[in-house]
Amino acid sequence: MSTRSTIMVAIPQEKRGKTYKFIKDTNAEKRLPYDTPEVTIPKDANFVEVYHHFDGYPEGLGADIYEGFLDKDFDYVMEHLIAGGDMSSTGVPYHAWRDEDWEDCKPRFSDKMFVLSEEYQYFRNEEGKWFVRGCKYKDWTAIGKWVLEVVS
Repeated sequence: MSTRSTIMVAIPQEKRGKTYKFIKDTNAEKRLPYDTPEVTIPKDANFVEVYHHFDGYPEGLGADIYEGFLDKDFDYVMEHLIAGGDMSSTGVPYHAWRDEDWEDCKPRFSDKMFVLSEEYQYFRNEEGKWFVRGCKYKDWTAIGKWVLEVVS
């Protein structure tokens, strides 16, 4: 299902100015060879956002975040999720899969929190806690084990 979402991450002060390289899933790399440019966080950026096109609902992307990113540090989230830019699904960057121009799908930085623009929006605060809002969840709701229970 094509449920669109955005992923937004608060940038800790000490990470501003740091450069990240997207680390590809080794299985995806075999099927889809590509290279992703490095991403440098602007020193004045508070947030970074990427678009996620497919399965953006909590039982899809929410479960991916719970299983793969819930307890990971900022560097891991940047290297394995955000630095690849906009994506079709988790770990599949648009610029590789759809051969889109990197300038059109690279991560976006801002000094302000983004507004809700898709069916769902995911947010990781500076303390590393993940939240979701949209459709069924009008207010920010902490991502927890409940996303896996919905799937079963």
